[in-house]
Formats: sequence, C-alpha cells, structure tokens
Amino acid sequence: MASKTFHPDMVGKATLKKGEGFAWWTAEHKKPLVVEENAFDDRRFKALYGAPEDKYHAILSVPIMAGGEVAGVINVRHKNRNKYKESAVSILFSVATQLGGAVSAARIRDIAEKKQKEIETLSAVSRSIVSGKYIDEIMNLIVSVTAGLFGSKICSIMAIDEDKKELKIVATQSLSPAYRNKANIKLGTSISGRVALTREPVSVADVTTDPGYFYREIAKREGLKSMLAVPMVVRGRACLLYTSPSPRDRTRARMPSSA
Repeated sequence: MASKTFHPDMVGKATLKKGEGFAWWTAEHKKPLVVEENAFDDRRFKALYGAPEDKYHAILSVPIMAGGEVAGVINVRHKNRNKYKESAVSILFSVATQLGGAVSAARIRDIAEKKQKEIETLSAVSRSIVSGKYIDEIMNLIVSVTAGLFGSKICSIMAIDEDKKELKIVATQSLSPAYRNKANIKLGTSISGRVALTREPVSVADVTTDPGYFYREIAKREGLKSMLAVPMVVRGRACLLYTSPSPRDRTRARMPSSA
C-alpha cells in the first residue's frame, strides 16, 4: 500500500495470497521476522512479479497491531547482508504500534460514520411518516432508504386488500416488470401472506428452494436469495414491509417475537 521506492505499477496492486511471503508469516505469528541474508533463498520468500524488493538480501518484518488484531505488516529491506540490531527491531516495532493506533482510530471513525448514516436514514423515514402528507411518496421513500440501509436488491411494501383478503405491492424500488407485476398474494398463503396473518417476522435464507415461497422462478431470474418479512400494524390494520437482499447478502438476523 506504500513504498519508499517509487514504483506506481506495484503500489496498491501487487498482492500476496494468504500464507505467502514473509509478510504473511509475520502476520500469522504476530511477531517480528528477521532475515539477515539471502532472503530470496528463504522458503518463505514470495516474488512480487519483478518488484525491486525481490532483489533484496535482508529483511526485517514487523506486524501492525490494531485492537489486538493484525492489520498489516511493515517491512524494512536491505540490498546487502545486514545484521539487524535489537534496537532497530524495537524502533520499527514502535513505528508499527503508532501506525496500528492510527488504523484503530480510522476503523472507529468508519463505524461512527456508518452509524451516523443509519441514524440519518431512520430520521428521514420518521420525519416523512410524522408529516402525514403524500402517502405514496412516503412509502417510496421508505422502500428506497430501507433498501439502501440493508444493501438489498429489492424492498417492497405490501398492503392488505380487506375486501379481497389479499396482499398487493403498493411501493417498491425494484425496476423489474416481472417483480412489480407479480400476482397478489392471498392472506395465509406464501411467506408474506402468512406473516400478515400471524404478525410474526420471518427470515428465509433461500427463497428459491423454500416450498412456502410462491414466486421461486421470479426470484431465480432476479437473482434473489434471502428474504426478511416484517409485519406493519397501524391502528389495528396490517400491511407488510419486507426486503430481499442479493445472493451474497443472505439474511441471518435474529428476529424479535413481534413487531
């Protein structure tokens, strides 16, 4: 990620797979590694596709610790044989410790920023609901921000038609005609219909194989996998909000007993 020797073709692009090279040995053992000569003959050596470091004789490698975990490795290399003194190892370890503190601070900042985004998202939803205006716009906002918050491909709100006793999609950010135009769901049938009756949240790991999900073919075509269905109960009237993440974002959340 950084190098004193300027070779932009390598920085940020050259990689080591897990277990390869001196760096991974240092990371896995969480302790300094000292090789004073013939580093390129060491069994732990891994060439980096012609990088200048491949020609160095000696290497001192120290782990960068952040919050008790290894965040990276810092290396010092010499072209000739070099006997690294204990003081040199200690100095590099101090540098790595300071760098690890910076990494920890950056991680905390990233978490704080993510939480702030979540709070802002929920606040936007709350302000829209409290306003009591433009119900269609409110529902479209809800599905959009919920999809963004969960990182899901599709989020929908389904409302109960009391006369027909079925659920119909009233808002979704999905652009898929097949999904938007799918048939309404009778109460008590499919996953959504059961959730609307029981008023209990349901998490499904794979809707493409779940016999209780009616639209498995649409799910396969749209690349959907998991589903989280949550009942919405307002003044005794139920409708349904649910989100279906993409295949790599399977829903594993622990569900509350009611919502």
